[in-house]
This record gives sequence, C-alpha cells and structure tokens, in this order.
Amino acid sequence: MEAKKLFKLLTLINGVEIRKWETVRMIVGFIQSKEIEVLKKEWAYDQHKSDELLDLSNINVWSTFDETCIELFFHNAATPKKPENKLICDVKIYNGNSFDGWRVNLRFTASLLMPNKFISEIEKNIEWKFEKYLETAYENHLEAQKRAWIYYTKLEILNKQ
Repeated sequence: MEAKKLFKLLTLINGVEIRKWETVRMIVGFIQSKEIEVLKKEWAYDQHKSDELLDLSNINVWSTFDETCIELFFHNAATPKKPENKLICDVKIYNGNSFDGWRVNLRFTASLLMPNKFISEIEKNIEWKFEKYLETAYENHLEAQKRAWIYYTKLEILNKQ
C-alpha cells in the first residue's frame, strides 16, 4: 500500500502500538544511520542520570526482559493546520522482573521523528488495527439497526387495532 494511504489509515485509527524486539532493532539501526531525529529522551526513574547519557543508538540501552516491557506507539503528527505527514514514535521501555516475568518500572521514554519511509515497516500493524476498527464500526452499525428495528416493530404492533 502506498505511504499516503498508510498515513491516512494511521490517522483514522489514532496510531498503532507495537511491542516487538525486531522493531526496536530497526529503530536502533535508523538512529545509528542518523535517519531518525530524537525529539525528546529522558530517564524515567533516576534523576541522577543525565539524559545526555541516554544513548539510543546503543542497543544495550534498549535491552529488557521481554516484549511486555516494550511500548512503541506510532502516530501521525499531521494536523489540519499542518497537514504534512510526520511519523512519530513515542517510546516507553520498562525494566523486567525475570523471576515473576512482568515489567516492574519505567526505565526511559523518548519521542522520535521517524523517516516517513518507515511507515512501510509497520504496514501490517496498521492494516490489522484498521480491520479491528472496521469490525467495531460494523458491530456498532448492526446494534443501531437492531435497536431501530425493535423500536419501529414495537410501534407497528402496538398501533395496530
């Protein structure tokens, strides 16, 4: 699917969340090649660490327990006043607890301006969420039709003499 349509879908579905290590590895590669602009980055829990020491080009900074500790939220930063498509990735990486197997605290956050070509890497995620969006809209439509049918059928039966 062409990028323009993917951006349209991404805007319609209000973004997409991805929790895959493979996507993290791609992001780190793009940061290393200087194709991603880091808009903001900060340690979440350690005020003594300098945000300058948060080197997002180092894969070890991103390493965590498992995919439940990764939150990558991709959305379009375009607005009606500024309609230019811009792919933004809001990042949250959590520390994991290897004993109990869940995340325990937020390690760092970042906001990244992705190259627009990256949207093709998340195409399947966008299409999947769009399908869910359409399924929900269809179910809401059917429910509204059902309520209308019950209402008008009830009126018809009660108004017959």
